[in-house]
Amino acid sequence: MESIHNLFQAINTLVYLIYGQVFLFMGLAIAMQPRGRSRLELRRHLLLLAGFGLAHGTVELGYIVIPLERSYLPDNVISLMRFAQSSLQALSFYFLLQLGVRLMAARSPRWKLVDRVPGLVLAAWALWFGLSLSVGSSEETLVRSADILGRYTMALPGAFLIALGLLRQTQMIGQQGLAQFRTCLRDAAFAFFGYAVFGGLVVAEPLPTAHPGDLAALPGAFPLALLINAGRVEHELGIPVPIYRSLAGIAMAYFVVRALQVFEGETDQLIEAMEKERILSLERERIARELHDGIIQSIYAAGLVLEDAHYTMAEDLPVGQSKVEAAMMALDKVVGDIRAYIFDLHAPAEQDTLESSLAGLAAGLGQGPTRVGLQITGQPEGDVSAIQRFHLLQVAREALSNASRHADASQVTINLEYQPQGVRLLISDDGRGFDTAHSPPDDGHHQLGLSNIAERARQIAGTLRVDSAPGKGTRVDMEIPYSELRKKP
Repeated sequence: MESIHNLFQAINTLVYLIYGQVFLFMGLAIAMQPRGRSRLELRRHLLLLAGFGLAHGTVELGYIVIPLERSYLPDNVISLMRFAQSSLQALSFYFLLQLGVRLMAARSPRWKLVDRVPGLVLAAWALWFGLSLSVGSSEETLVRSADILGRYTMALPGAFLIALGLLRQTQMIGQQGLAQFRTCLRDAAFAFFGYAVFGGLVVAEPLPTAHPGDLAALPGAFPLALLINAGRVEHELGIPVPIYRSLAGIAMAYFVVRALQVFEGETDQLIEAMEKERILSLERERIARELHDGIIQSIYAAGLVLEDAHYTMAEDLPVGQSKVEAAMMALDKVVGDIRAYIFDLHAPAEQDTLESSLAGLAAGLGQGPTRVGLQITGQPEGDVSAIQRFHLLQVAREALSNASRHADASQVTINLEYQPQGVRLLISDDGRGFDTAHSPPDDGHHQLGLSNIAERARQIAGTLRVDSAPGKGTRVDMEIPYSELRKKP
C-alpha cells in the first residue's frame, strides 16, 4: 500500500496537469459551441458550464505553477497568487451551482425563486474570505478553509443538481425524437454525481486555528470534514483523492463533449424539417399549377363540348350523341388525372417504414389500369434517415406518376435492394419511353419531373441513372448511402 502511495505522490504533478487540461478542454469545447435556439435547457446555459471548465482548469494548473514560482517570486506575491487561486476556484463552483439551479428550474417553476441563491452564496463566501484576511488568519488555514467552504456550499450541491437536471434532460430528448443521445447525457449525469462525491463531499482535512476566534477555522462549522476528508479516504483506499477527481473530471469532459452532439441532432432535425417543408411547398405549387392549367381547362373544354352537343342534338341527333361521347371520354380522362394528383398528394405517415410506404404507393397506382409489382431484397445494414426516406419516396412517386400519366405503361416494377453500403431503388416500366438525349416531346412537365428527381438524388448524396428509349420503356435507378452504418455484433 505504501509503494502505491509513493507512486501516486511521484506522479502528483502529472495528475494535476491532466486534471487541469481536461477541464480547460471541456470549457473551450463548450464555449466554441454556437448559441442557437434549442428546446433543451442545457444549451441555453452552456456558458455557465464553459465558465466552470475554464476557471476550474486554471485553478488546477495553479497547483503546478505556484510551487514552481516560489523560488523566483517574493512570499507576498505567492500569497496573492494563492488567494487569487482560491477566489477563482470559488467562482468556478458558483458557475456549477448556478447551472444546477437553472437546469432544475426548467421543469419546476418554484426553483426559479432560488435563481439568485448561487450569487448570494458566492457573495457570502467572499465576505467571509475578506473578513478572515482582515483579522490576520494564517495563509495555510485560510486557503484550506476557503477550499472546504467552497466545495461544501457550491461544488457539492451544484454538481448534484446538474446530475439531476441532466437526467431530466434525457427524458426530454427522448420525447423530441433524439433518443440516440440519451446515453451521452445519462453518462454525463453519472460523471457529475461522481464529482459531487469526490469534488464536493470529500474535502481536505481542516487545519488547526492560529488563535481563538479565527474566522478561517472551520472544524466547528463543518464537523463532517473531520469524518470524511481526503486524508482518511486516501488512508482507507490507498489512492489520493485528486486521482478520483481527475477520473471524474475526465468522465465529465468526455461525456459532456459527446452530449453536445444532441444539439447537432437538433440542428439536423431542423434542417430536415425545413428541407421537407420547402420541397412540399414546391410540390403543392406544382400540383396547383397543373390542376389549374390541366384539369380545370379540361373540365371547361368538356363543358363547352356538352353545351355544343345540347344545341346540335336538336338538329342532328347522331352528331350530338358523338359529341356527348367525346365529352364523356374527356371527363373520364379528367377523373383519371384527378386520381393521379390525389395519388401525388398522398404523404406517408412519419412512422411508416420505407417498405410500407413504397407498398402504399404501389397499391395506390395499382387501383388504375397500370399493374404495379414490388420486390424487396436484402436486409438493411445501416440507417436511412427521415430526409433520405422522404426523397426516395418522392423519386418513386415521380417515376410511378410518369409511367402512368406520360408513358401509358401497363406494367411497373419497383425493386428495393438493401446493399452493404446503401440502398438501391430501381423502377422500370413497359411504357413508350423517350430519347434521353433530348427532352420528351411536348412534355415540359415530364422534363421538369426528371430534373426534380435528379436534384433530390444530389441532396442526399445519391446517384441517379435514367435509361430509356422510344418503345423500350424507362428505368429509373437510384442508389444512396446509409446515413449511418450499423455496428456488427
